[in-house]
Amino acid sequence: MRLARRHFLRGASGVALGLPYLDLFAPKRARAQATPKRLLLLATGFSMDINRSYERDSFLPSGGASGITTLSPVLEPLADYRDRMIVVGGIDNVVAGLMSSNGHDASGKTLLACYPVKNAFDSSGNFRSGAECNWQSEIAGPSIDHHLAGRLGTELLPLSIGAVHGEHRMRWQQVGGSVVFDEGQTNPQHVFDRLFSGSSSGGGGASRPAQTVLETLRARRGSVLDAVLDQFRAVSRRAGREDRARLEQHADLVRAVERDVNGVATSIVCDDPSLSLPSNWNTASRRLTAEDGAYDDVILRTMGRLSALSMSCQASQVASIHMRNVQASTFPWLNGGSPYIPANWHNVVHHDAGTAQQRRTILQWHASALAEIVDMFANTPDGPAGTLLDSTLIMWVSSLRHSSHSTDDLPVLMVGDLQGTLRGGGVHDYQGRGSRSLGDLWTTVLNAMGVPDDAFGWNTGRGSEGRALNSGPLTELFA
Repeated sequence: MRLARRHFLRGASGVALGLPYLDLFAPKRARAQATPKRLLLLATGFSMDINRSYERDSFLPSGGASGITTLSPVLEPLADYRDRMIVVGGIDNVVAGLMSSNGHDASGKTLLACYPVKNAFDSSGNFRSGAECNWQSEIAGPSIDHHLAGRLGTELLPLSIGAVHGEHRMRWQQVGGSVVFDEGQTNPQHVFDRLFSGSSSGGGGASRPAQTVLETLRARRGSVLDAVLDQFRAVSRRAGREDRARLEQHADLVRAVERDVNGVATSIVCDDPSLSLPSNWNTASRRLTAEDGAYDDVILRTMGRLSALSMSCQASQVASIHMRNVQASTFPWLNGGSPYIPANWHNVVHHDAGTAQQRRTILQWHASALAEIVDMFANTPDGPAGTLLDSTLIMWVSSLRHSSHSTDDLPVLMVGDLQGTLRGGGVHDYQGRGSRSLGDLWTTVLNAMGVPDDAFGWNTGRGSEGRALNSGPLTELFA
């Protein structure tokens, strides 16, 4: 077995176990929680400015760490969650600036990964400046959603809306010593059937006993360690004394997660899981990967419902929804079924077509769709007296802030405090304080989720003008 710095073991059942970064850090033992923390990530690939002046208040509200004073135009639909929102400004994608690109390739592919392209490194692993990131490029490390799921010992729920586009391949998975693009799942019904095999499915099947559903979930996951036990032992035999200790600590973390899974009868609140599909789903399901995005509203709502269901049943702890339609979308649901804009959202968002009001309305729709998903989590019971939102961090991020392809000052929205771990209801603007890197943001998320990593992404070089790729977590966000 060839060992890499970051290695994933995969059993015959498809269960993956993410190993720690050997020789780099020793993860602390996770404390088993009756109610686990969750992350739902919504990623898009367009800018948030409404006018050509690139006014920051298109997205960034007024206020400070102690509270939000006035919501921005884009975020107005989330007003009901003002006190649970964390809005962050001054986050720069430093890694994207290390490569030449057309503006979308590097920004999109590094948003969740914070690694340069593979061809930026020579055979000895040394970084070579000036590498090009194009539509065919692959990234050298995993995205935050896959990394976090691996560190927690859980399965990622990778969901995608729209057709695959070369400029917006955001989700990357490490499989053995290789990093590969993860297209994700576009059909929520198929994902539901896989997660809850044998359960009733949205309105037709007879109800089954709750205990049968729990047994189905346990059987599907089984023992994460058992699934890869032989490979785990092989790695341990080849590792040094310190690495063996780290591997055993990581095994303790996975066992803690397994204890939660095996004791799920006291915390799972779903009885016989069913996926509620909208009345026009038969039509929408035939257009799951259509580039015009004519049913993105229906599909996104269903993906959110699936995420809430899978997390409340503890079938997953981490989910990511990638909205890939950033080219030809026309948003017909905003105009009674007729196209709201000409068939080119890409031109409208770049201010080459359309109006400021159209941009405002479309961006507000994205915020309102997110608010609807937050509602789902807020209305889903979880644990003895809480809701799913109490233990879930819901994030909305995009690869661009300005229509000029700027990867600085990226739009970052969080909703939820993760059981009091984060300080909700505030604005944290780092632009006037030298800005911070995207790697710092994802390190913050890892720490908030209970993973003690001290950095995320590529961390052996520096960006333009000597900028640090990682400076540690954003401590101001913690309670």
